[in-house]
Amino acid sequence: NIPVSGMFSIQPEVLYSLEGAKYDGAGDPQLLLNYINIPLMVKYSDPSGFYGELGPQIGILASAKAKKDGVPDEDIKDAYKSTNFSLGLGAGWNFSSKVGVGLRYNLGLSSIGEDSGNDVKTGNFAIGIHYMLGGGSAAQ
Repeated sequence: NIPVSGMFSIQPEVLYSLEGAKYDGAGDPQLLLNYINIPLMVKYSDPSGFYGELGPQIGILASAKAKKDGVPDEDIKDAYKSTNFSLGLGAGWNFSSKVGVGLRYNLGLSSIGEDSGNDVKTGNFAIGIHYMLGGGSAAQ
C-alpha cells in the first residue's frame, strides 16, 4: 500500500485465482481456469477504518482444464486467450492498523474465448481477511 496523498493510496497486488464454470446439461464439462491476477487498486481510506477501492486488473492464464464425469482433466488452454482484463471495485473495513476484511467484485472487460464468435467474460466476487506486515498501517 503506497500512500499518495491524505487518504488516497495505490495498492499493487499479485493474486492466484481459481475460477471456473459448470454447465447444467448432463455430460457437459466443468471448466477450471487458473489465473495469476495483477490488480492496481486506487484506494480511499477513511480514518474510521472504512476503505473503498477501484482499479484495473490484468489476468495471466496459468491453466485451463475441462473436467467431465469419470473422464480425466482435459487441457483446453489453447481455447482461451492468455490474458484477461477486468475492473475491480471493492470496499472493506480495517479493525486496526494491521487487521481488516474486504469484499471485491471483478468485472471482466475482455472476452476470454480465443474464438471471436464466443464472447465469454469473467466476473467474480472475492471476500478477504488481511493482516498488514511491517511498520506501515493498513489505513494509509
